[in-house]
Amino acid sequence: MEPNELVVIDDKMEYNHKEIIEFLNMIEKENRPTKPGQKGSPGLNRIVSAFGIVGFVRFLEGYYMILITKRRRIAIIGHHTIYKIEDTSMVYLPNNPEHSVHPGESRYVKIFQNVDLRSNFYFRFQTVLNHGPRLHS
Repeated sequence: MEPNELVVIDDKMEYNHKEIIEFLNMIEKENRPTKPGQKGSPGLNRIVSAFGIVGFVRFLEGYYMILITKRRRIAIIGHHTIYKIEDTSMVYLPNNPEHSVHPGESRYVKIFQNVDLRSNFYFRFQTVLNHGPRLHS
């Protein structure tokens, strides 16, 4: 797989908080160098906390993940809480320190960041909101 490819696999599992922590600890442990002086990642480094993933976007280089970093509860419909997106963050996924940036990449990133995801973008954790109510029954 190339450093700027995106492969997303849905394992059809729902994880609770404890299972997420265990999964992250396993990844952190496996990425730690096992011998002194061995090169490798020091484990996991938290770069952002998020409530959800808006999606992925690619311009001229690798993919960016768009994350919901701030939310506000605006309604409860039945047993479902509806949130308004208050802020987002873009995370560059290839994470390749030796990668040379295409001259137009930053221009496209700036243009995309002008899309205001804070106005009129809503979500809930259970299902997609932009389908008709018949699909949610």
